[in-house]
Amino acid sequence: MRFRHYFGHAGIPASRLLLAAIAVLGAIHFSALRLAFAADNATTGFHFLAADPSLRAQLRNANVIPGQATFVGKVLQLDQSWEAPFMIMYPGSIVTDPANGQWRMYYEVFKSENERFVALATSGDGVHWIKPRLNITGTTYTRDRRNNFVQSAQTWAVGPNVFVDPTAPAGERYRMTTGVGATTLYADASADGLHWRQVAVITSGETDVDSQNTAFWDPRTKQYIAYIRHWYPADGVSPMRRGLVVRRSSTFDTKWTGPLESTIDPAKVSGIGPGPAKPDMYCSSALPYYGQYVGLPSMFYHVDSNPSGNGPLYPTFMYSRDGSNWSFQDAYHPIIDLGGHGHFPSDDSAAHSNFGQAYMMTSLPERNGELYLYYTYFPVQHASASEPSGQIYLAKLREDRFVGIQSAGNGIGTWTTSHITLSGNPGHLKLNAVVGGSVRVEVLDAAGTAIKGFQKASSLAIGTGDYLDALARWTDANSLNALAGRTVTLKFYLDHATIYSFHFSL
Repeated sequence: MRFRHYFGHAGIPASRLLLAAIAVLGAIHFSALRLAFAADNATTGFHFLAADPSLRAQLRNANVIPGQATFVGKVLQLDQSWEAPFMIMYPGSIVTDPANGQWRMYYEVFKSENERFVALATSGDGVHWIKPRLNITGTTYTRDRRNNFVQSAQTWAVGPNVFVDPTAPAGERYRMTTGVGATTLYADASADGLHWRQVAVITSGETDVDSQNTAFWDPRTKQYIAYIRHWYPADGVSPMRRGLVVRRSSTFDTKWTGPLESTIDPAKVSGIGPGPAKPDMYCSSALPYYGQYVGLPSMFYHVDSNPSGNGPLYPTFMYSRDGSNWSFQDAYHPIIDLGGHGHFPSDDSAAHSNFGQAYMMTSLPERNGELYLYYTYFPVQHASASEPSGQIYLAKLREDRFVGIQSAGNGIGTWTTSHITLSGNPGHLKLNAVVGGSVRVEVLDAAGTAIKGFQKASSLAIGTGDYLDALARWTDANSLNALAGRTVTLKFYLDHATIYSFHFSL
């Protein structure tokens, strides 16, 4: 196995959210164990994602399509005696217990504005979850000492973000970030993931940390990175809005002193733009993913300039090569199937105005080629006067299928990539694709000329099927080792097919 608020009134006219029907083409996993590599080099382990706009040097008779996870259903709700005074709030994170390989879910429960705690559930399959009777906190939070609360250093959880740090000593291998008040984000550590102590301050008094914040060890930069919610001030064109800043640190357990770097101001993102009725960001769920970064941000689609006003909230998808510059393929496209909650047909964008709220977890577990997307769902909208407990749901997405390149119409579509420098031993080229007809691959030199032996005419067709690693082959070659060290481009010929990614494998 690998890993990767508070509400406030209801009812939005669907006409006010017709902007959600716009398809936006922006120019714009979590696993600390997934290795990172330079994005322009064909190193084994790096996944070249169709979600990366810079890879699309040329598309002909082909469209860029956003992906969507398949709804599975509810996996966690309040059902124990000790949970009576509480609500489920943010879904938190999932990690693998290093001791036994079991999945652990850390999630936030809410009792009052200043009493927000961290609870634990465990699972062997990611679908069925058990709330262990830990008896760690006694009757501090509830009369029943047989509860599933962990001993956290803070009583304001603000979406606990947990990860297992592969670089940490055993006594600190579990890491957690939690907010206090809405102004301070702390770094906590634990040997067992149950008993936590505060070890550092990530930010205090600099920004509004309310809502889930994401932190992780970044294997590409060899740093700890925290994505923190931030209010960008009104500027005469756009109202005050929620976005992201990022802080980096070489150490986790001392005060983080690096600058707060602006990374996403929604008013400046291509495809969202300035204006009073544009979405802003509650949670980023930004994570390292096969040498680059992906995010499943929970976006608040309010319909006026009131940042605390009415509107639905659901996760979409964003991409970054460097962790600083992010792109949205379609800032209004839900990465989960909102129709799973029975509000509207899932393919009717204008009807998104009927949706409640869904907050994405800050991790992306993977099993058997599927990404597990967990989120807390509330049936009321952001500014609803009522505040029912949330419930945690699961959706699944085949690995890498955030965005695809799909042939259009009945003809052959082509996708030509940007330049890629092959390693000294590039090995096999493998494709993540759904093929109704066929896919062929041509390799071009830096000048754009097909290389002998790797022309379209020599390419062996990849036939009908659903593939995570379909092997590209040519008449006299089944690897690219003959082209070691060269700078090339790849040209994919798509016949009723969609490609989501490709990678090189020994």
